[in-house]
Amino acid sequence: MRLREQYVVEGEHEERLARIITDVTGPVRACAATLIALRDGRTLAPKAALEVFVAGNGWDECLAGISAVHRGEHLLPGATRRLYGEVLRLLVALDERAFSLS
Repeated sequence: MRLREQYVVEGEHEERLARIITDVTGPVRACAATLIALRDGRTLAPKAALEVFVAGNGWDECLAGISAVHRGEHLLPGATRRLYGEVLRLLVALDERAFSLS
């Protein structure tokens, strides 16, 4: 909910949205690493874990955007807003996967 709230407050400022994406990148990747460890017992680096966890489900462009923003690259106008929405959908997908592990 906080990310949606931040979008409402900061949505007109793509540089602020990019900063928010950067801030959540580490925790999202760490979450994926934890879920893989729980699911398979494998230990992966967080970035690789997120890539493995969502592989084959159409997330390649989102992951590339997350990495680009995390590296400090500037996206085309409007792309950061779209990426923010994709990150929200990615979080829902991670939540659904986590729920299915129980």
